[in-house]
Amino acid sequence: MVPGGLPSSYGQCKGVIADAGRNLLIFESPDDGSVSFVQVTVGKANVSWKLVDRIPRSAD
Repeated sequence: MVPGGLPSSYGQCKGVIADAGRNLLIFESPDDGSVSFVQVTVGKANVSWKLVDRIPRSAD
């Protein structure tokens, strides 16, 4: 585990959305198919991220 790194449980990055000055990475989990939206902020000396929302998949 890397301190400050994205958890591998988020899965593979499936796309990017840029909206209202925010950059969101979209991940799909291989375990349960849930979709995670992660906001990425780039500073002068660092990059940070935060989980904005997560959409679970149903059994339907």
